[in-house]
Amino acid sequence: MITILLLLSLFTCPVQAVENLPELLDAYGYTEDSFEIALAWEEIAQNGSGVLVSGVRLLPRNGEPAFDLYFDESGGLLNDVVLTELGIDSKDWAPGAVVKDAEYDTGPVKKEETPVFPAGTIPKQEFVLPPIDEERILLEDEAAKRPERIGVHRMFDSPITVLGNAISDGQWEKTGNGGLVWSVAVRSMGAFGIRVHFDTLLLPSGARLILYNGDDPAEAYGPFDATGDFWSPTCFGEAVVLECYLAPGVSPDKLEVSVDRITHNFKGIDEYLKGAGSCNLDVACYSSWQEASWAVGGIGTIGSTGVLWCTGSLLADNDPDSTVPYFLTANHCVSSSYEANTIEVYWLYQRSSCSGSVPSILSVSRTTGGAEYLAGNTNTTGTDFAFLRLRNQPSASVAYLGFETSSAAVGTAVTCIHHPSGDYKRISFGNITDDGSPEEGGARLKPITRFHEVLWNTGTTEGGSSGSPLMIQGTQRVIGQLYGGHAACYATDEPDYFGRFDVTYPLIANRLGSPYDVNRDGSVNDDDLALVVNAALRRANVSHADVNDSGAVDSVDLQLEAVAVSSG
Repeated sequence: MITILLLLSLFTCPVQAVENLPELLDAYGYTEDSFEIALAWEEIAQNGSGVLVSGVRLLPRNGEPAFDLYFDESGGLLNDVVLTELGIDSKDWAPGAVVKDAEYDTGPVKKEETPVFPAGTIPKQEFVLPPIDEERILLEDEAAKRPERIGVHRMFDSPITVLGNAISDGQWEKTGNGGLVWSVAVRSMGAFGIRVHFDTLLLPSGARLILYNGDDPAEAYGPFDATGDFWSPTCFGEAVVLECYLAPGVSPDKLEVSVDRITHNFKGIDEYLKGAGSCNLDVACYSSWQEASWAVGGIGTIGSTGVLWCTGSLLADNDPDSTVPYFLTANHCVSSSYEANTIEVYWLYQRSSCSGSVPSILSVSRTTGGAEYLAGNTNTTGTDFAFLRLRNQPSASVAYLGFETSSAAVGTAVTCIHHPSGDYKRISFGNITDDGSPEEGGARLKPITRFHEVLWNTGTTEGGSSGSPLMIQGTQRVIGQLYGGHAACYATDEPDYFGRFDVTYPLIANRLGSPYDVNRDGSVNDDDLALVVNAALRRANVSHADVNDSGAVDSVDLQLEAVAVSSG
């Protein structure tokens, strides 16, 4: 029998930024007494290689112009030739007042459904895991405003494996049509939801792997075609069943499945996350913000301490004919490619009318499959942003928020739409201030050179609101995302802090252009298609040719580019 370990800090995420940046700069002769770090960030190369690059903008203390340096993951300094090969563009640090309006559809957002049905029945073998020590976990989480933790890791001391005919648990059984089916169940007592981690998955043609609710087989997910390391969508219950079906004549010889851990949600979004403070405002009661609210989603992420809940929003790109699912949230919510791979986004978890009923989390649209981590930085040397691209397109009729890069002045009226404490969607109204935090004796929690300080007139934010968009009330355009602060229903004189989008924008501007404008000349035409063809045929290493950010330039990029050129 397998045993389970509860892990509150199971693993550390892959290092994204170069560690010990001051020491690294000092080693290259850029000492602290001569240079100031203005901004540091990470970004993924745009040539399809998936290489992570760390950038830093340095200000010479002698008054000379600022400049940028780039490092690879091992701390090696990158020259211009390598940067060009990687598709790392130079940054325009004075882009002017860039304005992009929102993009809305008129239809309702519908739940995404791909019916999946188990081939067998509830399996005979079920592993029952004891309840977790929820009281101890909740005590750890009382401290501060941060991502809402709704689940913890539980790791098998021996993975559940299928290696051909050799299986660790369960057994192969014949189906009525002559196929084979293997299944095993895990019940984590008291869980409101479970996600399953596959550290190995290799499926031969004719094999189908799904996951379903052990108490309600109608809730099923898959079939999965991912390989290697990935997390399943959340299954809402305390029991999950893994099932692998082989069509008649398919041998299990080349099948490899390994599951090493699950997550146990100790807070049910429907039951226990309706805990937002009483001063929070229902977004459904403000009709002028309805369409903007469609762009805001609650995100579930697998982090080092368990399952985290934050908020984020879709951003419109600069091409009016495309709807690339670019997603903005806080870096302390999603700080690495590993964490981006795990996210699932819940859309329209909100009332449809003021004082109406709150929908069940099972009824709302959910985008699974994770995201590409494109760029980001921390709150210590940046604006605490994570800029992602969802791997799967959200269902039709979600909204894409506009943005602007002008510096918002003190006194500007602003609004935030968010999921406080993981609760259904709320809205807050306030103004940009510069008075500091009373709790900190008037000091600011973050510098206003990189963050907007906001004092709420009505509403507030809480844990789970992190990453939510800050918008100018008059234009409903994004100017930042929530880092945090001491604001609460009981602390109405305390401000919150949002990473400034005008500071972030130069780091993501090249992404917000059309992904099909490969040569970045402002138009999509045959020249761009030729570049993608050459990159796909390995005739040339072309920056930006991986138009769907899959990590490789392939036939899918060719098809997407051809469609874009023909429709342009």
